[in-house]
Amino acid sequence: MKYLAWVSTTIVDCVEETLQAELLDRLIEAAAEANATELLPLLKTLYDKYKILSVTAPTYKDAENIIRNGNDHEYIQYNSLEELLDGMKEKEENDGMQNDSMNTYDDFFWDDNDDYFWDDIFITNQKNVDMFTLNVTLNNAPLEIMRQIEVPSNIRLDALAEILTIAMGWEGSHLNQFKANGKFYEETNYEEDAFNKKCGLKKFGQHEYSLRDLLNRKGNKILWEYDFGDSWEHSITLESRRKMPAYEEYAVKLLKGKNACPPEDVGGVIGYKHLLEVLDNPKSPEYMMMKDWVSPNFNPKKFSKAKTQHLIDDYLYE
Repeated sequence: MKYLAWVSTTIVDCVEETLQAELLDRLIEAAAEANATELLPLLKTLYDKYKILSVTAPTYKDAENIIRNGNDHEYIQYNSLEELLDGMKEKEENDGMQNDSMNTYDDFFWDDNDDYFWDDIFITNQKNVDMFTLNVTLNNAPLEIMRQIEVPSNIRLDALAEILTIAMGWEGSHLNQFKANGKFYEETNYEEDAFNKKCGLKKFGQHEYSLRDLLNRKGNKILWEYDFGDSWEHSITLESRRKMPAYEEYAVKLLKGKNACPPEDVGGVIGYKHLLEVLDNPKSPEYMMMKDWVSPNFNPKKFSKAKTQHLIDDYLYE
């Protein structure tokens, strides 16, 4: 009981609401690793009485389901409830020491006049921000390769391109562009030259526009193309939208995904299909060459939601 009391006090006493949510998320994820169902009564109290919100589990039912059925966060491993709580306590103490030595930390990230931290990712002066759930599918791939992500509607297109690159699994070594309503949104704000005008191509810089400028109705689609040589086209569909409460922190959440990203420079959809056919046939004369060409750990049907979310978070908070 002393551990349960400590966890309850720690979460409730957090001054910042975002810190409450972060600690609650970590508690749920770690408890799932330890199958700590004895924490469920405490969690229900936190949800019902203190109204603490969690990104990982918005409702108590979500938290209960995660803890009872396990969690796919491979980088959190605990052998017992006591061990996971001790680890959380140690992390809290270390974070406190870091905060004492960085007394300007909060002022830098959350200034009253300028959100310095988010300027390169979100268009912060846009009002009425919604959370968009996007279905992203690699078009014409021999395997279904999809990701579902939730992002704020005011995310800049250049930042969204980075998120899509990470979520899909691309290396980011090639150019990309969005296509919507007959317009092309590229990484650099190219001026329209005579050739573009003659062909009717209208090009714009990604950094000047947000996702909401291109997509705002449920069911609408836009295209995102990565690597103009292999021409990997992704369909992005607005699956749903919800109002973003004023207290909710800007975040990007990977909701689900299926199958691995193709290797870079494989020759587009046709080349990837050929690669899979060869790898599926050890008797093929190209088998050894293709096997040596791809990563030793390459598995076309493997996808780690947890590791990918971790990479997205690294990009957002680096």
